[in-house]
Amino acid sequence: MKLKGLALLTLSLTALTSCSSPTAPPEANPLPSSAVATTGTVETPSRTPTPTPTHAPTPTPTFSHVAAVGDAATNGGIQIRLTSAAASPTVSMNTSHYRAGTGMEIYENVPAQAGGKYVIVKGVVTNNAKAPIDLTCGYPIDFKVFNSTSQVYSPIQELYKIQGNPECNAQLQPGFESPMTWAFLVPTASTIDGAIFQEVDLAARVYRVPTYISFGAGLI
Repeated sequence: MKLKGLALLTLSLTALTSCSSPTAPPEANPLPSSAVATTGTVETPSRTPTPTPTHAPTPTPTFSHVAAVGDAATNGGIQIRLTSAAASPTVSMNTSHYRAGTGMEIYENVPAQAGGKYVIVKGVVTNNAKAPIDLTCGYPIDFKVFNSTSQVYSPIQELYKIQGNPECNAQLQPGFESPMTWAFLVPTASTIDGAIFQEVDLAARVYRVPTYISFGAGLI
């Protein structure tokens, strides 16, 4: 993935500080005719120079880490090592009303909607943070994929229904790891170049610089 493309993606995810141009002072009012003496001279009123507008420099994007599939990528206290990333017309999900492990759950290959495909990303998440995290129903990890034009896609709902994933509200304790599969619905013609993730602390309003994981030539 070229750094130029990553720069555009970072700027699209980061709110830029806007600045307004200073307002020029109003023009001085012309002197009325009564102010002109018949034997004197007219004093031209002084005018304050109009200040030149200045703009804040565009921030230079930075990258926490650029990794590849197979690398141990970190962001804050979260480590993710992706093992595979592939496009698929279907995703295997529990379509029954029974929880995984009961022996009564049913997994079926659910097709993508018309005009779309799934990007199935598998990996191992290690929690090196200070508290337990919920991988399928919580928000400590913001994990997305992006395409060649820097469009970003979030995972599908109900990740806990994907075969092999932790149950909703299952807590991954600090110092432990868990396999994890994310599925993303993207347009059929979209080429997915990589993933982006960050540890998010909503209570403390901490948003870290994202970590990028390249998919190499991209997934078609």
